[in-house]
Amino acid sequence: MLGANYDKVLEEFANQLAIIMQTSIALPPVVKVPIKINRLCRAICGHMLAAKNFYENECLIDKELREYVLDETKLPPKKMSLLYWIYPYSTIAIMRDICVYPSHNKYKFPKGLISIMNSFPAAYIIADDEERCGLFDLFSVCSNDIDETVEIPVDCSSCYFPGTKHLRPLAWPCNISDEEDGASFMLGVDKCMNDSKIAKHSNDNIEKIRNRRK
Repeated sequence: MLGANYDKVLEEFANQLAIIMQTSIALPPVVKVPIKINRLCRAICGHMLAAKNFYENECLIDKELREYVLDETKLPPKKMSLLYWIYPYSTIAIMRDICVYPSHNKYKFPKGLISIMNSFPAAYIIADDEERCGLFDLFSVCSNDIDETVEIPVDCSSCYFPGTKHLRPLAWPCNISDEEDGASFMLGVDKCMNDSKIAKHSNDNIEKIRNRRK
């Protein structure tokens, strides 16, 4: 799998996020976590690429991400963003190359072509548009130094829509719903839609975390 040699950093980041979410100590709204950002982003992109069960050379996004993952000196593809938010759910949601449009205009949604990988304790969105939806863009702090360590801001309230206590839905932004936090429609290629996954895994701590943050 592309980026498999970077997975240790992704696991390290996930463990740090889980510790922050599970602690009973009062923390500031934003906590800084040191991480090898260029390895982290390549690990995430590698998993996004592997989410497709077929090789698609015609897809420009896949081509650019593949080149980025394989070349340690490359910067992330221009005009792409890698957003992330705290994910307090036990459900795993993976979708590739989707376009969504919000049912209402109350909350911002990522625009353009997006891919998501949601699994406790973090959800990741790769998008080819500049809309950030109030989330931090991991690509924005990447560099040419594969081993550079950067302090990443962890916004413990990013599981909510900005300025609210309204939790982002577990498949957000790919949740089809007439509600104010849903998408009115979702478009994607048949092959990619067929490869989309929604699954649930067991994690006894998740419900405790969600109740603590209400």
